[in-house]
Amino acid sequence: MNEKLEKMKEEYMQIKASDTLKQRIDITINASKINTANTWKKVTGLVACLGIAFSLSLNLSPVFAATVADIPGMSEMVKALTFGRYVGERR
Repeated sequence: MNEKLEKMKEEYMQIKASDTLKQRIDITINASKINTANTWKKVTGLVACLGIAFSLSLNLSPVFAATVADIPGMSEMVKALTFGRYVGERR
């Protein structure tokens, strides 16, 4: 069994690829790297937009800010992200 696999491996390794195939492989690999970079840019932009939307929601809606502040550990973040309008512990 091993001899058969070794023979098949030798035959496979002796196959020579054409230059156009090698160029096409290089182009595909480079395109994949570009797509990965673009994906990271999109994810970073999405996270930034979500952060801005959350901050705007806190500042535009005092009820939303109070509700989020009731979540354990979030009151300090609400105080930091609101621009002086948030009043905590109304109860």
